[in-house]
Parts: sequence; structure tokens; C-alpha cells
Amino acid sequence: MPFALEKVSKKLEKIFSEHLQKRTNRRSILVVIEHKIVKEDVFFFPSKRNEREMILSLKVCKEEGMYKVQGKWFPRVPEEDIQSLFMEEFTEEEVSFDLQHSLEGYGIVNVPCADIYVNPIAEQGDNLASQLLYGVPVIILESNQDRSFLRIRGEQDGYIGWISSQNIEKAPKNIWEQWRYSPKVYLQEQIESFFPGTTLLFVQEECFSFSSQEGNRKKIQNISKNSSPATPEDILRTAKKFLEREDWKKTTYLWGGACIPKLDCSGFVQMVFRMNNILLPRDSDQQCQFSIPVSKDQLQKGDLVFFSKHGRHPTHVGIYLGDGYYIHCSPAGEHSGIKINRFHGESDYEKSLDQIYFASGRILK
Repeated sequence: MPFALEKVSKKLEKIFSEHLQKRTNRRSILVVIEHKIVKEDVFFFPSKRNEREMILSLKVCKEEGMYKVQGKWFPRVPEEDIQSLFMEEFTEEEVSFDLQHSLEGYGIVNVPCADIYVNPIAEQGDNLASQLLYGVPVIILESNQDRSFLRIRGEQDGYIGWISSQNIEKAPKNIWEQWRYSPKVYLQEQIESFFPGTTLLFVQEECFSFSSQEGNRKKIQNISKNSSPATPEDILRTAKKFLEREDWKKTTYLWGGACIPKLDCSGFVQMVFRMNNILLPRDSDQQCQFSIPVSKDQLQKGDLVFFSKHGRHPTHVGIYLGDGYYIHCSPAGEHSGIKINRFHGESDYEKSLDQIYFASGRILK
């Protein structure tokens, strides 16, 4: 190939990193673009870690004496940025493009809780990436061969994964946009079959579930909308409910869990904030990028505290309660579930957490 593969990868990384940082209001997003050569063709694709928020599948081949760049990507980085990158490399070669944004349509989650998978297989474990609650608007990016799974991006946190097609109600773009941009309420209690954190439409002091037909919207009773911004006390009050309420005390740790009664650490944090009308990114490292850095000695109630097993980026997160205490969804064996621990505590578990403390951050309303 008449161009430097590493150089092209780095340029693609810069394009997508800058776009994601601008779109998500997060800092220091690391995008890694990999490449491989198959026979005489070159393929560019994101690292496994980056697949949670972007799609890129580019192929460079030579046909009839001309180089051809073809493939698709998402999010909507301008096509001319991709073209100009390769044009700069193919200075003495003729090149054509067959490029497209990856987008199939729009939909709304139509079940109380839908699993989001890394691969289009209905298996949890390492394959469970996240969960989405009823009412979350999604962009449909592609489907598997038999269309039993759809690859989607949830529009509340930008997370990309595979969902059973039965768990999505497709909607025309105008209906979808009306739902996405209308005032919302996020449930603080379980009502009927709707879990806490469920997205409801708020219209003139009344709440409704989604329906593509306005006359079929279901009115949800006994919901009030707090118009005041959430305070740190509101955040802590919600977090402590997981230790006080009998029906929430059974919450246990589940990798990828984002729905009561099974949550992972970042799913717990995301849930607590969403129940207070604050939408956070999905994973702990993304939540760290979204927060404003604060030093450990400047921690205030409601701040996020991050931990890391390897020191490169956060792998665990909790909510600071004050006086050295924090609440988190712990994954550690006998400690599984929602727990309160403290910095410089006496237990071996607390000492192990002290050793992997990584950073702290503040969520600005």
C-alpha cells in the first residue's frame, strides 16, 4: 500500500477522539484504531474498548488499477474528513470512495429492562455490556443476519451494543425526536412494571409512557416532577435508599447490570443520578471523563470517587458521603452489593480499596 498504516490510524484516532469529546462533553477520550492486512487489502477498525461508543469498518483495496476506500462509521464524523485523510496519503495514486454513515433507523426501548450485549448472543457474563430501561430512545445502527438483534446506541448515555429486536419499538424520525426532546421524568420508585429510572413523558403536570400513537399513551398516576435542580443531599438520599428499603436491600452486583436489583458499580452511580434527573455516561472511566477533577482533600458530598486495578483508567466508582465515607456497588465476593466503606478504614477490604484509589470528580448540574 502506498501509505503509512500507522499514520492513517493516528489520524483516524484524532478525528474520532475530537468528535466524541465535543459530542459527549467528556475530556481525554482515548480512541485506538487498529489495522490488519488480509492478502492485499487493508482494514481499519476500532479497538474492542472503543466499540462501546463508535463503529468504524474501512477497507482499502486496489481494483482495476485504482485504490478504493469503502466502509461505514458512526458517529457522524463528516465524510469529507475521512476522504481528505486518504487523499493526503494517496498523493500519486488515483483513489475512489464508497463510504456511508452507519444508520438504519430509530426506536424506543419497549420492555421494562432490556439487556445490551457485546455480541449479538443472548448470554450474560462477559457478554452483558449494559441494560436499558423502558422509554430510552435509541438509534439503530445495523442488524445481524437474521435481524434478531439490532446494534443500537442509547441516546441517554451514548452506549453502543446489541439488543434483541423484540425489545425495540421502531418509530419514525419525527415521532422519535418528539419523544427524545420533550420534557421527561425519571421514576424514583417502581410503579406497576416500570423500574426506578424509567423514562416517562411529562406533559402539563402529567406523566405518560411511550407510544408511537399519541392516543395510546398510558397515563402513569401519582408522579410529581421536581423542577428544582438536584442537590448533593438529594443524591445521597437516593443512594442510601438502597440500604434502607426492604425491596432494594437485595440489590447485588452484576457485571453490566443497570437495573434494580442487579447493578454494577457504574450502573449504580448512573441509576442514582438519573433518578435525580441527571444523565451520566455508562462506565466508570467515562463518568470520570465527564466529571470535573477534584483532589481527595477537596471532596464534597455527592462527588464521585474512582478506583483502578491497573492505574491506567478507573475500573470502579462510588459516591462520596462525607467524613471519609463512600457508598458503592461492590463486586467483591462477600461484599457484593451496595455497601458503605471509608477511606483509611480498618478492614482488609477497605485497605485494598485505599491502595487502588485513582481520582475524584464532581458532577456539575
